[in-house]
Amino acid sequence: MVFLVRPERAGELRDAVHLLRAGDLPGPAGETCLAWCRAGERSVSVTALGRALPTIEPGQIATWLDAGKGSPVTRAAMVLEAVLIDAPRMETKALILADAALAQALGWGHLVLLLAPAMKRADLREQGEDLRLACHRALVSSAVEAVRQAADLTRRAAYLKAVAPNLWAKGAGDAGATPSGFTGCSDGKGSP
Repeated sequence: MVFLVRPERAGELRDAVHLLRAGDLPGPAGETCLAWCRAGERSVSVTALGRALPTIEPGQIATWLDAGKGSPVTRAAMVLEAVLIDAPRMETKALILADAALAQALGWGHLVLLLAPAMKRADLREQGEDLRLACHRALVSSAVEAVRQAADLTRRAAYLKAVAPNLWAKGAGDAGATPSGFTGCSDGKGSP
């Protein structure tokens, strides 16, 4: 993420968390990734955000979320500004709360990472109208990236669907795992 002192790429953030062994500390990149994961796990609420951001009192979270009024982007910018005025070194937490305010204003059930990937460190020093415009730019950039990723996933899914019949072993039908019955492994145990 660009706004961190040490910019971390998505793969580095993911690896910092998923390659941890029991008892390992995740480090700054891992803490950032874990905070975002926890914030997106549950429906957007002060309680859920309190679990994701344990160092912030739930009452303070509610106060900051109430700071935003108006359109969704204006509300997110106002929340971001309020947090950064009160706690200038909490950029990650400010962006989580701004994305939460955006999700609430749009009527979404869960937080979606939209502002943080495209916000620059200089954007976080802005205030008022300049910060609102930076939030608009970040959302446009995130939307373009989301469309690009969706197109890439669609292309890859179509390719996998086309080659899946060729990937099955001759004895797969005897084992009960046929391509026609395959829907994906959601429980991690190999069952469709």
